[in-house]
Amino acid sequence: MMSREIQAIASNTAQVPPTVRLLGTLVKAVVAAIVISLALASVLLVHIGHAQDETAAEASERQYSGLIRLLSRQLGSHVRDYTHWDESVERLAASYDAEWWDKNAGAFAVDSFGLSFSLAVDGSDRPRLATTPSGRRTDLPVELLTPSLRTLLAEARLRPASATGAEAVATGIVEFEGGLHLAGAVLFLPESEEVTNPDPQALLIYARSLPDDIFVEVAGIMGSPDLRRLDAAPGRGTFVPLVLADGSSAGVVAWTPPSPGRSMTSDVLPLVSAAFLFVAALVAFFAYRARRLALALHADERARQELAARNQSILDTVGEGIFGIDQHGTTVFVNPAALAAIGYEVGEFVGRDPHPLICCKLPDCSRNSVEDCPVRQVLADGQARSAADEVFVRKDGSSFPVEFVVTPVKQDAHVTGAVVVFRDITGRRQTEEEIRYRANYDALTGLPNRNLLVERLSQELKLSRRENATVGLLFLDLDHFKEVNDTLGHEAGDLLLRQAATRMHDSIRETDTVGRLGGDEFVILLPHLNDAGAAALIADKVIAALGTRFDLDGHDAWVGASIGIVVFPGDGEDASELLRNADLAMYKAKEAGRNTYRFYKSSMTEYVLARRGLEMDLRRAVENGEFVLHYQPIVDLRDRRTVHLEALVRWRHPQRGLLTPGDFIPLAEETGLIAEIGEWVLHESCRQLAQWRAMGKTIDVAINVSGRQVPRDLPPEMIASALAAHGLPSSALMIEITETVLFNDSPPVRGWLNAVRELGIRLLIDDFGTGYSSLSYLKHFSLEALKIDKSFIDGLLDNKADQALVRAILAMAKGLGLPVVAEGVETEAQMEWLYAHGCEYAQGYLFARPVEAAELDIPVSR
Repeated sequence: MMSREIQAIASNTAQVPPTVRLLGTLVKAVVAAIVISLALASVLLVHIGHAQDETAAEASERQYSGLIRLLSRQLGSHVRDYTHWDESVERLAASYDAEWWDKNAGAFAVDSFGLSFSLAVDGSDRPRLATTPSGRRTDLPVELLTPSLRTLLAEARLRPASATGAEAVATGIVEFEGGLHLAGAVLFLPESEEVTNPDPQALLIYARSLPDDIFVEVAGIMGSPDLRRLDAAPGRGTFVPLVLADGSSAGVVAWTPPSPGRSMTSDVLPLVSAAFLFVAALVAFFAYRARRLALALHADERARQELAARNQSILDTVGEGIFGIDQHGTTVFVNPAALAAIGYEVGEFVGRDPHPLICCKLPDCSRNSVEDCPVRQVLADGQARSAADEVFVRKDGSSFPVEFVVTPVKQDAHVTGAVVVFRDITGRRQTEEEIRYRANYDALTGLPNRNLLVERLSQELKLSRRENATVGLLFLDLDHFKEVNDTLGHEAGDLLLRQAATRMHDSIRETDTVGRLGGDEFVILLPHLNDAGAAALIADKVIAALGTRFDLDGHDAWVGASIGIVVFPGDGEDASELLRNADLAMYKAKEAGRNTYRFYKSSMTEYVLARRGLEMDLRRAVENGEFVLHYQPIVDLRDRRTVHLEALVRWRHPQRGLLTPGDFIPLAEETGLIAEIGEWVLHESCRQLAQWRAMGKTIDVAINVSGRQVPRDLPPEMIASALAAHGLPSSALMIEITETVLFNDSPPVRGWLNAVRELGIRLLIDDFGTGYSSLSYLKHFSLEALKIDKSFIDGLLDNKADQALVRAILAMAKGLGLPVVAEGVETEAQMEWLYAHGCEYAQGYLFARPVEAAELDIPVSR
């Protein structure tokens, strides 16, 4: 009995085709190659990971050094600006004026630039003035200068007088009052030849604290919260020496660098091992299935050939992929379209089970088991199957989405096979994904749009209710964005929005979401907050990130951010209410001076609703002609003769009565209605001027122009057209602009100023002293006069600071040959003081209140 079994086994072995035996040998060789490859790949991954960690550490060192150099250049720029200035030379190197020091290079500079101290030293290394965050000091011992600080001063004096920019400034790390500081020192250099520096060796030093300020800033930018100063090099991590200006050591700066290589090795190595093991298992399974297939092919080859010949001509002309299987699940035919889609040759696919080859997967990328395979189910029950969202895998391992239909082939009511027809729907999926992306993401910034934001916010609110968690929402609007668009163009505005989106994204946590609602409005979703204070901290970070300079293709721009904050639960019940209340809080932040944040309060709703009602009234006022001009004389103080008039717009509100500009002009500027109001003021002033001239009354009128109107909303062509329409010479009209317009040195604004001046229209600077006063801008433009703001005139008689400022403005204007008009003069005493100190013109209630044209007594010209 046993002898017969052995003979049967030997007989079966002899019948195995040579190709099957060769396949077994190849499988053994492939398995051995897989094992060797796995070992080599593991070693290579460990080596690559170590190299990546070293590269990351070196990059971290370069980033730290680059940030310190950048901060040094910024500090050098600040101190250079103050020393290359005639007034600084006269007030410090010549007289060491303590009051001027406080208002400019001392307390003002410390607060404005975040300095740890500022110090003025004469040519003998004697400290004269110093300001730290605790206050000004004038009684300064020589011992205040540490060796490192003295070395820095000596280096600054060696800088050539012709050096410019950063080359003129000596920067380094110094000790001062027991702390370490990054300091910049520079000699005083007059900006004009008329001023002589009496002490050429005098120096100005600005410094920022290293551990309390700069290290915190650098650590935030680098994303290394453990950046710190140590007395000695640590055993682990990255460090750089901290060397004082005199060459002495102050320890090291150390931090933990990123370790992408270690993370990559720990993440990838198990996957590589699993992949190799999977391939080995697949090879074994393939060998087993191939052996069975070879034996089956040997028995059924003639039947397959007949079937293939009968159907091939039809299959070759069909665009969809088609293949057929027999009752055993073995492929018996395939058309060219299917082979092109899956990347196999005919011999690689026909005669084999298609399931392990194309690895049909479900939409969630999980493998479809053999038992759940639609093709096998059709063979089992004879019922057709279809799928619209499954995945096939090509020979090269890439996958593609398909829709397919499996139809059974029956003979005498028995299932003898099945036909699979499939179509690659990659193009359709890409179109669907693009539509889905456009529906949920902002095209300009790539941030989630309103739809996706509301969806995520709603989900977070559901989770918050379930887990009793806190959710925060920041509603953010960029300050002064419209000015960037108006002056630099929409391309620069788009670039600013993209940069702002990046800065906001870098300022938040990984779990937070930044989205764009539209225009310059953004929303930041803050899930899982500890308390409302955490939202305020993030708002501070965002405001700080957006408050620094933007480089817009060579143009510098500064904006800020006004943020409204709401917290759930408490400030709203759903996404819509939270967004609405955060919007209200944002408007309150704008009214508080911009570049700040405000938490939502229930009282804001009534206020903002009233404000929006006023906005609707203002829009109707433009349409209904509810505006009127009042005129106030500007008089010559020598004889109280009226020299010209200022046109002041008023709004006759149907319910609130006569409103002054302060009640509605800020709202008009914010909503863009200032363009229509400004155009009406221009034409109405020209109409009234023409009417007076027809009556023989020759008088000139000045109109106020908002910074929002320049340059786009009040083009020079519009002004010329209005003058021509009423037959007026350009000399009849004057335009009052604020210092902010003059300070905006963009090409469009410069072009507007030059074009208006070429028309022959005289320009006056309104509210002088309240904006960005600069002699360099005043001397570059031909101006008619300066108007001193009323706020300085109110305290003129009893406020020494106002007196000093007004005297300075009068002296400066006299030096530039500019007449001065004092606004808001209400008493004889004010007028006499102004006249005694050289002021030539004034306006105010002392002379006349603003009235309508019909109430003015303008004499007929002779």
